[in-house]
Amino acid sequence: MKINQPKTINAWCMYDCANSVYAIVIKSSIFPVFYNTATQNAFDGDIVDFFGYQFVNTGLYLSAIV
Repeated sequence: MKINQPKTINAWCMYDCANSVYAIVIKSSIFPVFYNTATQNAFDGDIVDFFGYQFVNTGLYLSAIV
């Protein structure tokens, strides 16, 4: 396999683009719903106790991914 061939470079670019889109979709649409539901069930509401502080569950998730 020759690395500097245009077809090989194009294939890797397409793979990287598709892989990036997949990761963004999962992080932006699947994980927030999952963590929101998990914290609501675990803490019986939208308020999460974390290291002695209280956070809204969606705000805690946003702080974790930034």
